[in-house]
Amino acid sequence: MLTRADSEVLAVWTAISRSAVDGREMYWGGREASDSLTDAHQLLCILRPATEASMFILDRPDQTRRDVARSLAALGDEIMIPIALVGYIRSYLERYTGADGRPVFSAPSHLRGKDVDDQLRSADVVPSYAASISLCLAAIGFLRVLGFSVRRADRQQEIREVESLASTRLTAAMIGLLRSFAVRALEPGTREAERLMAMLNREKGVPSRQVVSEFRTSLRQIVSRLRDDVTIGSGETTGVDRDNVLFECGWSWGIVQNAPLVDTSAEVAQPRNGLAEERPHLYHTATVVRAVADLVSERTRVLGLLSAEQLRLSQSVQLRWEIARAYWTTVATLGSGRWPIEDLPWQMVDGEESDLLSVVLAHIVTGSGLLSGSELTRLAQLLADLAGRGRVTSRATADDQAVSRHEPGELFRLYADDGIDAAWLAADYSPLLLSASIAMSARLGESSSVSGEQRREMGDLIQRVWRHLAARRITDGLHTGLWDQPAGAFGHVNRLYEGASWSFTYAVVHALVEAMQTAAETPRPSAGLQNQALEMIEEAEVLLGHAWTYANRGQTIEQEVARIARSLAEASTLADRRPATAIALATDALSLLHRLEVARTVDEQF
Repeated sequence: MLTRADSEVLAVWTAISRSAVDGREMYWGGREASDSLTDAHQLLCILRPATEASMFILDRPDQTRRDVARSLAALGDEIMIPIALVGYIRSYLERYTGADGRPVFSAPSHLRGKDVDDQLRSADVVPSYAASISLCLAAIGFLRVLGFSVRRADRQQEIREVESLASTRLTAAMIGLLRSFAVRALEPGTREAERLMAMLNREKGVPSRQVVSEFRTSLRQIVSRLRDDVTIGSGETTGVDRDNVLFECGWSWGIVQNAPLVDTSAEVAQPRNGLAEERPHLYHTATVVRAVADLVSERTRVLGLLSAEQLRLSQSVQLRWEIARAYWTTVATLGSGRWPIEDLPWQMVDGEESDLLSVVLAHIVTGSGLLSGSELTRLAQLLADLAGRGRVTSRATADDQAVSRHEPGELFRLYADDGIDAAWLAADYSPLLLSASIAMSARLGESSSVSGEQRREMGDLIQRVWRHLAARRITDGLHTGLWDQPAGAFGHVNRLYEGASWSFTYAVVHALVEAMQTAAETPRPSAGLQNQALEMIEEAEVLLGHAWTYANRGQTIEQEVARIARSLAEASTLADRRPATAIALATDALSLLHRLEVARTVDEQF
């Protein structure tokens, strides 16, 4: 694991303090032009660690560590840092609220193509909905806790006002996700159905009818939930019930065309018409899956961050989240032989194929909790293969096409009106691979059937991916210490950037926070170590019984045997949860008991 992830986050905060803030003002934007997504990521670079990692507490000034406060010195001292953050949060929320009071979720700096017009530039996009879920939950939690430490009436009033703005945006983001969910039946014989069939039918010789039957059987419960439980927002299931039809589900890039308005008591204006075709995309689905994990987290529940109406909306979002994770996990691992996901790269039904899609799909499957043991190790090997294919852990050659995944990035088509030339730019292959690998490390740590060697291999992969990312830090100019400078890792890339990519930097920070959270968890020990500990303790207890028979020969011997007994008792209590420690204690006890037995034998001979 990344054992010093905390110091890396401190380095990022120091760089932000030096380059992007000045007291109560935040300088928005970087390499990408300022928009609702880029600026949300910029703010989350501070707020996610501050609300998800205990060592980075900022909302309780009396508990803020000195090194943490020093890293954000441009904001002020321990007292003024959180006050400055309140101002940054307010600035963002007001900046992205329209004149009509409707929150703005457009992200034009991430769009590419000759048909990107004013209508597309101003359209709400799913990645901004997802980022706002994470941002607003972090902000509301931060403000709630900070409110207990603030005494001045004017500051308490400001905190309440900013929390209200954040809550409004959170509600709007959830409604947006409910209207962006897409279910699409693939008619038999169409090229799209044939592409999905080709991905599912890895054995090639299996009749299509059998593959469709296995697909439908595996997804029977999902079809039932789509039909019976998805009752508000988009997600029309017309045609999905037919037994000979393949289908896909997940999130599109924006509000889908003709998506009904969401019936809600919340006073939030909803866009009347969506532009996106009702066609799910794996990349955007994966983006939402990660964000909704914040919505359904224990922190959100314990702090009571949602109102009664938001709880109702969140349940509908969570339903779609569960359905999407189960769908893509089932599709990725369908069949008893080689899995579809193992046939790299992953191909979408429109023919779009990419190793980045394989990375995000592997992340979804890892987080689903539906795999265990040997299935996890298969997926872990896939991540290692993707690291090599993406030239993250292998050397890139001149004119290597794999480098284009990082610079300039991959383009995923935006389906709207027929023939439109517009796409979403995604260049986060490496940080998403790091995040997926960290998630896999956590899952391997929970499995008692995974060997220590397999866990170490995943830890080694994480270190190698991190070294690649560390080489891509900007090393010169105002944004030194932030990301992304692809030329740092790929010597054949000639273009050098001066400004930070806040979306890329946030993806790295997000992964670092996940690394800290995973490192803080106690890994589940292997059954092999547990058995070894119990066998050693059992042998030591037999020898201990012999030792007690001659312990009365002297006070010193009796005290030594009593100490060994206490050590073995401690080892017995640790055998299940910390077997390596139990083995160490048992080893010491066996060594001491052996010496006592040798000494007794010598005494008896003389």
